[in-house]
Amino acid sequence: MSDATLWQSFMVQFASFLVGAGGLTLMVIRPRVMVMTRSSGGVLGLGFASLAALALVRGFGLHSQFSSTGEATLSIAAALFLLAGSVRWSAGRWERVVFDLGAV
Repeated sequence: MSDATLWQSFMVQFASFLVGAGGLTLMVIRPRVMVMTRSSGGVLGLGFASLAALALVRGFGLHSQFSSTGEATLSIAAALFLLAGSVRWSAGRWERVVFDLGAV
């Protein structure tokens, strides 16, 4: 891989980690901002944690030691947790649509 490709890959994984960590922090500190029920907040928190874990696995280059099936499973689990957690979304309708599109 060229230096530019490595740099771009790092930036994508770092941004994904920040989204996951920031979302998880928001769910821990102020869950009512995003969802109406505590259970939806827990599921959404799991989605953000899965997203951050996936970014760490890919960002640190651990995916070579991690099976492709495991990486795909974690990726699908993160998307499903995020979609399931957004069912009781407390923000506006369009915000939920954009969030769901981003999760997929």
